[in-house]
Amino acid sequence: MDRRFGWWLAVLVAAGLTLRVGYVFLLERAETAGGDAIYYHHQANALADGRGFIDHLRSLFWERPQAT
Repeated sequence: MDRRFGWWLAVLVAAGLTLRVGYVFLLERAETAGGDAIYYHHQANALADGRGFIDHLRSLFWERPQAT
């Protein structure tokens, strides 16, 4: 492998990484999760906590979580 090729490859990778990180931090808006994303997030947390598959909407209105 030619040394110039390796150097140019490193420059291109660094430029691509810089553009991607800059885009994420400067241009991309932080959007809050909604819809299915919230359901899956809370379901994953319930499973990780050992509570099983529960209906989170019912858990908001009743003290005991309702099994699905």
